[in-house]
Amino acid sequence: MLNGTVHNAASGELTRLMLRIKDTTKLFKTWGMVVLNKAKGNARAKGGRRLWRTIADQTRLTEVGPAGATIECLSYIGTHKELGGPIRVKDKSALTIPIHEMARGKTSRELALDLGVRLFAPKGKSVLGYSVDGNFVALFALRKSTAPQRPDPWWVDADWALQKGLEEARWHIEKGH
Repeated sequence: MLNGTVHNAASGELTRLMLRIKDTTKLFKTWGMVVLNKAKGNARAKGGRRLWRTIADQTRLTEVGPAGATIECLSYIGTHKELGGPIRVKDKSALTIPIHEMARGKTSRELALDLGVRLFAPKGKSVLGYSVDGNFVALFALRKSTAPQRPDPWWVDADWALQKGLEEARWHIEKGH
């Protein structure tokens, strides 16, 4: 899970401004929403069919109080995209890595249904495929983890978030909150 907080110890200037605000919960709610919307926008701007939209949908303002707010990405994929590293098997016995053009963009189950065949892993081999006229066609490599993936940063920059906090604090003071 990826976690970000906006809080009163972010800078001396912000702390001074906050002393002039009656209800800091309102500040943290609006500031948290600005940061949340930026994080979601950053994810959606990455494009793609589902992945980034899912990451954006799983990013939420989870806590607001007089001392701060918490913005979290509840998707482990969002965290992985931000930080990079190897992808490891979670709930299954192996990852299926496409090694045949037919397998790209499909799960092993989808491909088996499309082809109307039963997929299997030959004994002692780390591949998944099917047999045609006695010849094995390998579709997926079976692995416990992948090579390390490069980070694909999308989370909100801390300096940007602090600047927005200062803007929100000034707005709240101006409005007499």
